[in-house]
Amino acid sequence: MHIGQNSLQPLLFQLDDGLIVGGRSERQDFSKDEAFESGLLAWISLPAVRLEGRLFILGPLPKEQTPYECAGLASIVRKLFRTHIGAGRTAGGLTRVQLRELARTLDLGQTSHDALRIQRVKAEIERLGEQQEALDLLVTELQDSPSVRKRIEEIVGQEVAKKLLQKNELHSDIDRLQGERAAWEARINRRQAEHRRLREETSKVVKAAFEKARAEGVSTLAELAIFQALSAPANNSEGSAHSPAQRWGSIAQPTVRELVPADRGLVAVLGSLGVPIQRATALETLGGAALKAGLIVCLRGVAARLAVEGWAKALGHTPVLFDSTIGLIDTGELRDILAGVPAHDVLALLDANLSALDIYARPISDLVLSRLTRPDDEAKPAIILALTDGLGSLPLPKTFEGVSVSMNLDTRYIFRGVSDVEDMMSMVTDPEDNSPCARLWRPAADRLQVQIEELEPEARALALSILTTQ
Repeated sequence: MHIGQNSLQPLLFQLDDGLIVGGRSERQDFSKDEAFESGLLAWISLPAVRLEGRLFILGPLPKEQTPYECAGLASIVRKLFRTHIGAGRTAGGLTRVQLRELARTLDLGQTSHDALRIQRVKAEIERLGEQQEALDLLVTELQDSPSVRKRIEEIVGQEVAKKLLQKNELHSDIDRLQGERAAWEARINRRQAEHRRLREETSKVVKAAFEKARAEGVSTLAELAIFQALSAPANNSEGSAHSPAQRWGSIAQPTVRELVPADRGLVAVLGSLGVPIQRATALETLGGAALKAGLIVCLRGVAARLAVEGWAKALGHTPVLFDSTIGLIDTGELRDILAGVPAHDVLALLDANLSALDIYARPISDLVLSRLTRPDDEAKPAIILALTDGLGSLPLPKTFEGVSVSMNLDTRYIFRGVSDVEDMMSMVTDPEDNSPCARLWRPAADRLQVQIEELEPEARALALSILTTQ
């Protein structure tokens, strides 16, 4: 539109939102940014005349109703936030959320003629996300504002408070769990102490029961022998005296029989009885070392009788079997076997602990003790005992325990490798730790240790694996 005086009058422009703007002087150079620093004159409405499709405003122009800010964005922001900008500068930047918050605050304008201008400024601010240089400039200007800085500090403080609250809650949970853990550990320690005490008490009771049973069993056997001896016929004439076996014909007698050597080895025999091959090999290795040292080998397990008989057949050329029973007190049978000609190279006793070994098997313990004290004495015959855990079984006497190596067919031994041989040897021979060798008679322990040390490393590891679980 034009002012209707002459062509030298300034041009007025009507914007899309209806606002009318014009320059402050007739000779402003709008090609320069300085022309927009002070803003343009603006009117909300002016009377006009339409002529030939053009609008003319008849002068003179009334005083402008509002200034129209059309300077650069940085200049506008400086003017809008002039009262909030301090002297210093802070590093950092605003997020898109903070930009939207800044745009929202522009909605607080009170006059209707400022609303459209604010919307235009808001649109420019929202497009700053795509213009990094302009965004950096705006951020730099806004960070100098005390109100913006205060708002940032408030938001940071709120987040810090939330994190501190979460941290305190986590510390509380950790303290509670640590307390519960300490309580459970104390409870476990108490239970373990009670278990150890109960185990010790049980061991004492069981040991006392065995000692009592052995004492009563031996006493009963002795009384039976005396009774039967005294009850023999008193009118025997001279020259008609009976031998002890004839006079005590009613006393229990063992079964003795010669065995025929077999062509199967011990590992094959034990394998047929369900013993795993590694365990069978370890039993053969340790048993062989003990027999070579002159000790007694005691074998337990469900199939101990069959295993000992098979072992005697596999090991000897002239093996003999002594099948024990309850009530044996006569040493005559074993003396005859040990003094027999030709001598037997293997002696196998089945259910050896059904009777008191230190009574009827005294010749065996005397033989073993004697040959262990003579290093050059031949360890013949090899003596193998099958022990039973039945109701009528008696504990192994200390004399036999001190010269015997015990093994169990049914025990699941833990086998360790060659690298652990040194540690296992130390455990087996440690005199302070109730080790297997410490429980043996000293000459027996020395002889056994020598034989184990002569084994190959793999065989030595198998033998020591059994001894360390005794």
